[in-house]
Amino acid sequence: MGVATIAAALTAKRPWLSILCESCDGVTDLDLRMKPRPPDASIRIALREVRCPRCNGHGRPRIVGLSGGIK
Repeated sequence: MGVATIAAALTAKRPWLSILCESCDGVTDLDLRMKPRPPDASIRIALREVRCPRCNGHGRPRIVGLSGGIK
């Protein structure tokens, strides 16, 4: 995946970030609209806030995709 910005994800109507925990293979979804972030920031900035609920944050989070959410 190329580097995308928060603004690009929101403009493309793909505000949901899917994040994989490399330790336990758990997937967490994060809505980029829920917290104010700089629009020109990389979507990777959201990784700072993610903690895997399964392994209590012991794994390394990795972005696996963007989606539009449930329709």
